[in-house]
Amino acid sequence: MKYAIVIPDGCADEPQDSLGGKTPLQAANKPNMDRVARGGVVGRSNNVPPSLTPASDVATLSLFGYDPLQVYTGRAPLETAAMGIALGPNDWAIRCNLVTVENEEMRDFTAGHISNEDGRALVEAVQGALGGGRLEFHPGVSYRNILVYRADVPAPFSAQTTTQPPHDIPDRPIAEYLPKGPGGDLLRSLMEKSRAVLAGHPVNRARLAAGKRPATQVWLWGQGKAPSLRPFADLYGKRGAIISEFPMGTFPAPQNFPIRNRVISGISMGVLVVEGAQYSGSAITAKLAMDQGREVFAIPGNITSKLSWGPNLLIKQGAKLVQDWNDVLADLPPESRRHLIDRGRQRILAEGGASPEGDRASQQGDRGPELDATARRTLETLQVDVAIHLDDLLEKVSDTSASELIAALFELEMAGRVRQLPGKNYVRTM
Repeated sequence: MKYAIVIPDGCADEPQDSLGGKTPLQAANKPNMDRVARGGVVGRSNNVPPSLTPASDVATLSLFGYDPLQVYTGRAPLETAAMGIALGPNDWAIRCNLVTVENEEMRDFTAGHISNEDGRALVEAVQGALGGGRLEFHPGVSYRNILVYRADVPAPFSAQTTTQPPHDIPDRPIAEYLPKGPGGDLLRSLMEKSRAVLAGHPVNRARLAAGKRPATQVWLWGQGKAPSLRPFADLYGKRGAIISEFPMGTFPAPQNFPIRNRVISGISMGVLVVEGAQYSGSAITAKLAMDQGREVFAIPGNITSKLSWGPNLLIKQGAKLVQDWNDVLADLPPESRRHLIDRGRQRILAEGGASPEGDRASQQGDRGPELDATARRTLETLQVDVAIHLDDLLEKVSDTSASELIAALFELEMAGRVRQLPGKNYVRTM
C-alpha cells in the first residue's frame, strides 16, 4: 500500500470577523478537500506536546510516528542531518538565517527570498570573517543556513538557551527577541558582528541596485545537539521517495512550476485538463505530456470563458474530448483499466455491502427494460477492459445477423450499457 501525507501547514489561519467568525479555510470554496473528507475518516490530533513550541518540525516528527519528547533536540540539528553534516556528541547546530533588519525591526526573515548563489556568497564571507576554530558557517538553501559549534567538552549552550524564530516576529523590534541564557552572549555577538561583514558586500550592493532587499545580518536560532533517530524504514518497514528537479528547501517560485509539472506529467498515464487559460500551467503541463507520449484529455467549456480557452484549444489540437469517466477509462492500457475497475467494484461492495451477484443484478435492474436475447448475448460477450471489433463481435455472438447485432448494439448504447470506440470497437460499461 502507498501512503500520501498532505500537510497544509498553517493554512487554517485564525477566525476572522470579516468572515463571520470563520477561518479562511472554513470559508473557502474547497470542493475537492470536502470530497476527500466525506469519503474518509475525519478526526483531530494534537501533534505538538504542550512543553514544545508549536512548529512544523515538531509536528512533522509526530506525524511520521516519532515521539518529539524523546527525539526532538531542535530544528537546526534536523536540517544539519539533511545537509549531510555530521555532529559529534558535544557539537551544537544552530540555524543561521540571512535576514533584513531595518530600524532595528525584523523587516524580512528571508532577505527578499535571497537566491542560493547570493546566499552562499554571503555565508562564505561570514565564515571567512567570523568562522574558524569551533565555529563553522555552512551555506544551505536561500536564506536557510547552518552554524555548527564544535566542542571537545560541553558547549556553552544548554536547554535553558532561548532563541526566537525570525518568522514569528515580522516588523517587530528585535531587541527583546535576541538570544538569552547560556551561550546567548556568544550568539548575540556573532549576530552583531555579521552586520559589518555584510554591509558593504558586493552581493548586497548589487541587490540594492536591483531594488532587492539586502541581507543585513545573520539571525541565530533553533539550536540543538544531534538527535537520535532510528531510520523510518527500520521502525515501520516503509520506504519513501522524493522526485524533484530541485534541491531540498527550494523556494516555490512561480517560474519553477512548469519544470515541476514535467515530473507530474512524466509519472502519469495521462493528463486531464478541466480548465485553464491559454498560457496557464495546465496548458504547459498538457504540452509536456504530449512531448512525453502521454494521453491528453480535455473537458470542453463555454467559449466565452477565459478558463475554457485551454481545454478547447487542446481539443482542436487533438486532445480527446471527455464527457464522462468512460472517455478516460477507454484510452488507458488494459491492465490499468482492469485495476481501476476492480477497485471500483470493491469500493461499491464495501459501501453497499452487497454481493457481486446482487450488486450486478441491482445495477441491471436499474438500467431500463429487459433486454432481448440478442442484446443479452451481446452484453455478455463484451468486456469492460478490452475492446472488441464489430466483425469479431459478429463471430462471437452466434445465430445473429449483422443487422440484428447493430440494432442490439444501438439499444445497449442508448441504455448506457455499451460504448462505441473509434474504429467500430465496443466495450461494456460498468
